[in-house]
Amino acid sequence: MTDDHGSRDRASHLELLAGTPAEVLTRIARGDPLRLRRTLAAALRARCQILDGDRALERAMAVCADRAAEGRRSKLLLAWIRSCAEEAIDSLLEEGGESSRCAGTSPADERVAFHRFNRRPRHERSAFYSLLIHRRSIDELARENQTSVTLCAQRARRAWLALTLDHAG
Repeated sequence: MTDDHGSRDRASHLELLAGTPAEVLTRIARGDPLRLRRTLAAALRARCQILDGDRALERAMAVCADRAAEGRRSKLLLAWIRSCAEEAIDSLLEEGGESSRCAGTSPADERVAFHRFNRRPRHERSAFYSLLIHRRSIDELARENQTSVTLCAQRARRAWLALTLDHAG
């Protein structure tokens, strides 16, 4: 979805955003018509942060429903959707994380691990994302950051340790 789609697309999105927040939430929760899941994933990748996808989607839908009147007035609908996703992410990060569950972990343990990871410096989260998520080579990352392979590895390792549930720091 782009801001320059035809008037038919805009009209259908305006219909989604009409009514009370509860009515809007009911409509946008069916099939993700605002493509919030994709928008959230892109925002989390850009920020090098980790949140439970379902929890983030629920929060983003609630934010969109709450701000629907603003969305109806917005000339740049995609930018408005992005701002709702960013607000949802920010609010989850302020709360200290999530409530999803990985195999063998309690929701509280996972919340703590995600919170520790998201509080790490951006250069550590970025190294982790580059090496472990995007599967880039450490040599490429070191060249791009004009630093040593050792430093890149240390940064990624510190972010990894933040996710390790039995790691205290």
